[in-house]
Amino acid sequence: MEAVQDGILILNARTGKISDVNSSLTAMLGHSRAEIIGKKIWEQETLKEIAESREAFKKLQLGSIRCEDLPLQTKDKRSISVEFISNIYSVNGVKIIQCNIRDLTERKKVEQEKEKLIAELIDALTKSKTLRGVLTICSYCKSIYDGKGSWKKVEQYIRENSEANFSQEICPRCMKIFHPNEKREKGDEKPKGRDNRRFITFN
Repeated sequence: MEAVQDGILILNARTGKISDVNSSLTAMLGHSRAEIIGKKIWEQETLKEIAESREAFKKLQLGSIRCEDLPLQTKDKRSISVEFISNIYSVNGVKIIQCNIRDLTERKKVEQEKEKLIAELIDALTKSKTLRGVLTICSYCKSIYDGKGSWKKVEQYIRENSEANFSQEICPRCMKIFHPNEKREKGDEKPKGRDNRRFITFN
């Protein structure tokens, strides 16, 4: 339990009483172990959104549950978005529910910033000398309609319709979020690649 970054919560499947938590969950919620263990899940302040009543707890007792973008409130009243996965199994004849809780707040923030960047990039390209007019872009995957019956990724469309090119790298912030177990060598924060690589610039 202590080796994983996700929060882990162990419940008695019959009573709903919390029997164990890991340090990742206490850090995520801002509560100590003493403030969580021994309470029923609907009695614990920051976890009551998961099971606000005994009726809601019955859903956990039925088996595996997965919820994405579940809102929780920490002890210091911060709102966080989490992914919640529960599984039920037996240990020494006693049924327990294991809940894995992953904080998605930072990832969602990065995704929102990415969407904003793409929107700004598309806006800049539509005003450039090479690309003019209205670009039709998918509101979900952000592919661009080329006017010839095909949908293309932003990078591909720009390469084909302008003199700009792309170079891909993972910034230190996204590396920590999406690849937390991978380490970079000291001084390797800057992208590496060929010297003749070209980047997008706008006047």
